[in-house]
Amino acid sequence: MDIDAQLRAAAERFNAGDLSAAKTACDAVIAYAPRQPVALNFLALIARQIKKWGKAEEIAKAGLAANPDDPNLANTLGVVMLDQRRWQDAEEAFSRAVEIDPISPLFLSNLGRAVLRQGRQSQAREYFDRAVASDASFIPALTGRAEVSLEVGDLDAADKDLESARAIEPNSPDVLGAQAVLELARGNLDGAYRLFDEVSSTAPDGADAAVNRGLVRLMQGNVAEGWDDYTLRRKRRWARAFGRHETLPQWTGGSLAGKSLLVWCEQGLGEAILGASQLAGVIAEADSVTVECDTRLTDIFARSFPDAHFLHQSDPPHAKIHDGAFDCQAAMFDLIGARAQGIAQQAPLAPYLRADASAASDLRNKYLGETRRNVLVGLSWGSPKALSAGQKGLAPEAWLPVFGADTAAFVNLQYGAIRAAMAAIAETAGAVWVDDSNVDPDGPLDGFASQIAALDLVITVSNTTAHLAGALGVETWVLVPPPGPASMWYWFTDRTDSPWYQSVRLFRRRPGQRDAALLDLRSALDVWLSQRSG
Repeated sequence: MDIDAQLRAAAERFNAGDLSAAKTACDAVIAYAPRQPVALNFLALIARQIKKWGKAEEIAKAGLAANPDDPNLANTLGVVMLDQRRWQDAEEAFSRAVEIDPISPLFLSNLGRAVLRQGRQSQAREYFDRAVASDASFIPALTGRAEVSLEVGDLDAADKDLESARAIEPNSPDVLGAQAVLELARGNLDGAYRLFDEVSSTAPDGADAAVNRGLVRLMQGNVAEGWDDYTLRRKRRWARAFGRHETLPQWTGGSLAGKSLLVWCEQGLGEAILGASQLAGVIAEADSVTVECDTRLTDIFARSFPDAHFLHQSDPPHAKIHDGAFDCQAAMFDLIGARAQGIAQQAPLAPYLRADASAASDLRNKYLGETRRNVLVGLSWGSPKALSAGQKGLAPEAWLPVFGADTAAFVNLQYGAIRAAMAAIAETAGAVWVDDSNVDPDGPLDGFASQIAALDLVITVSNTTAHLAGALGVETWVLVPPPGPASMWYWFTDRTDSPWYQSVRLFRRRPGQRDAALLDLRSALDVWLSQRSG
């Protein structure tokens, strides 16, 4: 067999988008030479392309086991980990690639991105600097370094790197997309829209740009205009955006009279909670509604929507889900597109989730008794699994001004690996800090909801805690990330309230001004506490 000819054919077919033919060529090579690294790398990339991340990971790891010094297999494994938001695993794989080939601008740039996703901007910049030093014309290195600058609020530095990138490849979709994000950070939403529109019209696969174009319109409160673009999110290479139950007709907003509807959840828990704002309406319209959701949501959803049926989301799906069981299906988030396109112009929604009132009362009495304070304030400072975790979250030390309010007890509402990070800061500030080990915010959200419902106020960044507290109707102050890579469209722009949650107040951060919003919040907290004591 002429292996080189087969691999050239595989590369040509892969680059042309003919994944089936590329796989056939690689399979022929593997049948002849089972450890062949290039063929194994292509097979992993093909599996990734069709969103079979488990298979892609399996192939890449097997390839590395057979070829431990192959940097391309290590890099591909890292890319698959990035797709799944497994940042630490991605960093480990890219570090291995860089160890084998320490001057590759591609491997260095990918390692920079994995580190950046974990909020380590300075270290990420070092890797991008090394990539640029290796190849000053390497576009991903320049756009990656610009992304670091955007995260830390240095818009001038971001513009400088993007100016260099534009001089090299003025029509590059990656460069234009990065420039659009910069315009977003500058507050120029129409300019960002035009750039995303240009990319979506010229790029071979413009789904990402079209989705981002739609997100700009959604941020502007024009849900009707932006939603069609946003529905293309399932075409992105993103593990949290996918299609399910596609053999069932998709419901897009028509009459549900006499119909059975299957609703399934996508993206994160916060987005599922936000989409559930429309659930009561479709339950009232349809003959029956069954919701397939994360096991962590089942109990709180079942209490809040007793007229619906709930199933744990799994692969393969529950046996009750089959073609003949339902008339149509819809993603939970698509309920917004079907029934809430005018949400930005409407009065804020009333609470729609219900906590266990008895459990909430018990927790409140417990905390009041233990702390000897009469005000309970919950804090959550991070969104550890988010794509822009470093920009959405705020470092624990930044919260010191908030702890100056010594008449309140502060309750830990943080989830994930960073949960223990605030204890030392609270101790340094002399704050009364409650860390209840009997409540697991990483487990079923029913218990966590009871804890939130026990409080007087929740102060949080944009994360699951914010959505859960708002949906429960607990007074909640959300520190919204600055415009840019971490923008969440559903907080819209230039408003301090939220149409989704009548109990939510928004404090908007600005690029490069991390402390300003927290100082504003501290002043508001002083007023809020004085009003309660008065």
